[in-house]
Amino acid sequence: MRRLKILFVIIFSLSVPPAFAANDTEALSQIADNLKQVCDKPENAGNYWDIRVKGNGGAEIKLKLADIGMTGEATFSKAEWRDVQRTVEDNTDYRSCVKALSPIFIEKFSGLVAEKFTVRKPKKRTLGGIKWQESGGGLKVTLSSCHRQSSSVICEFSANPTESDLSIDLSENSAIYDQSGNKFVSSEITVANLKTAFRDHYFNETVHAELVRGIDITVKLKFNDVSKEFTMISKAMLIATIKQKRASKENHTFTFRDINIVLD
Repeated sequence: MRRLKILFVIIFSLSVPPAFAANDTEALSQIADNLKQVCDKPENAGNYWDIRVKGNGGAEIKLKLADIGMTGEATFSKAEWRDVQRTVEDNTDYRSCVKALSPIFIEKFSGLVAEKFTVRKPKKRTLGGIKWQESGGGLKVTLSSCHRQSSSVICEFSANPTESDLSIDLSENSAIYDQSGNKFVSSEITVANLKTAFRDHYFNETVHAELVRGIDITVKLKFNDVSKEFTMISKAMLIATIKQKRASKENHTFTFRDINIVLD
């Protein structure tokens, strides 16, 4: 293992830009080991990276290396993120994967590492893996995952007010679409520990919640009678009416696309 780590550091060192100082060997070693772990077992990427996919197809990646002072996240374009994803998912030899990703990761994260001696802000731990995130009306909504439960699909979100405390009404008309465009509306919404089931969809019922600024609250939407052949959500919509203090109500639809359904 020691020899492998030395090999990865050498690979990285060949691509090191001037922004890296001589005493950044530890950072190179940590990033190299991080890449090795992800290339070897892509399904565990959430243990090493926080990845947020943006609406334009690009992504922001934060390496979980706060112990060496690395903070912040690097932005990848749509093409760069697609190449990273394909390299990790399609590789059959993690050494080749590390070698292919080394130059772009050195370029992206060199500035963050170069600041490690002056930036020592604590890093808040967040759920790892790929996330779908959208903000609107002073509310940041993150879709963590959608998983199958028998003939139903449950999508789990976290909602976090970014500007002030606010009130929110979640609509039963929130929905998901399969690959063929078939629509499924929510049959049940759970906010924290409050669960509300809907018997019909004629009156557009809502679920009310009071949210505190900066505090995540879990929201789960259940969709019934979803075919077993339905393996990917082409679009998920969380429909909400948001009321901030001293502001009028605002309707907002948080939309997320291309989500793989996790099997039981």
